[in-house]
Amino acid sequence: MPAMLSNELAVIAPRGVRARRWLGGCLFVLSGCFAVTVCADSQAVRSPSFDGGFTATDTYVSGDRDNNSYSIDLRATLPLAEYFGTVLAGSYTRTNYRDSFRSAVGTLPNTRSPPSCVANVGALSLELFMRDGDVGRVGLGYGRRSPRFDCEATFLSTGDKSTDIDSVSANAEYYFSHLTIGIVGSRADLGGDNKLDSAGGYVHWYATDNWRITLGADSLDLGDTYRLTTEYQPELFGGSMSLTGGFALQRHTIDSQVFMVGFRYYFDEHVKLILRDRHYR
Repeated sequence: MPAMLSNELAVIAPRGVRARRWLGGCLFVLSGCFAVTVCADSQAVRSPSFDGGFTATDTYVSGDRDNNSYSIDLRATLPLAEYFGTVLAGSYTRTNYRDSFRSAVGTLPNTRSPPSCVANVGALSLELFMRDGDVGRVGLGYGRRSPRFDCEATFLSTGDKSTDIDSVSANAEYYFSHLTIGIVGSRADLGGDNKLDSAGGYVHWYATDNWRITLGADSLDLGDTYRLTTEYQPELFGGSMSLTGGFALQRHTIDSQVFMVGFRYYFDEHVKLILRDRHYR
């Protein structure tokens, strides 16, 4: 994610301030609910959990496909103490931009872009969290993304084809029967005094113990994104694999539509999806 110009940050700062205030209030409320109702006999992670996934994404602008990407990721969720756990994750994404590079220019207007380009992004993250599997979860994370252009595009902050972006995040979830209510916020350091703030919320609904449907929205300094995603764990695979899919509508400088499809494989306990989400990963 290329660094933004200082005058652009000055224009969008009020949205970031509102997002941080909203996030802080929601985190306070959900954290309070967690602290009051936590039970002494629960564990954050029942046993070490390892999984990996593949996702293919197509992005359309004005009805034409603007880019497509492929992503692979690996994740380990490990217990630390009775109520605490950690998540270690890594991913690699390759994006093929086409035509006029419109979606990237619309989202990140300070990127110099040729007619077509390939971007490679490696990412690593670490999260520490506290969880009661019957109540909810609160977490803090740190991540680093390293995008690189395999073309003539450069980042204005460095004039180079690659850069490193550090970010911090906070999240909270509250479990209620077959519903999970969650919020998340993050701040990315784009270099110098340039920061990019985001805040979002989502609701998971488990139509069955192995089928989750998610509605979510993110408020970014650059615009808003609305998502509908799903994950289904067929009995056919004995709880070892799930299928994922989704759609996102991005309301940025240039609006775009994103379609996603993928799968995940679980190397550990074969359990129902709702148990996996609340007790293992």
